[in-house]
Amino acid sequence: MPPPAVMLAAAALMWLAAHGLPALDFQLPARSTLAVIIALIGLAIAVLAVLQFRRAGTTPNPMKPHESATVAVTGRYRDSRNPR
Repeated sequence: MPPPAVMLAAAALMWLAAHGLPALDFQLPARSTLAVIIALIGLAIAVLAVLQFRRAGTTPNPMKPHESATVAVTGRYRDSRNPR
């Protein structure tokens, strides 16, 4: 499944859970500010990850493994990849 489809499915399930189980709702202090900060951190991580794939000379698209030229094994991927 393409990662954007996984994200949309997760978002839809969260929305359904929030509306289907209102008894489990809770409020965080400064909820909107915290949400924006978390979203910006996630966006920064995603952008840095794509840039690292580009520097390694390979595709970040998991749906096109035939376009992979190398395995990214430095930076963020130093511990998460298994090339060794």
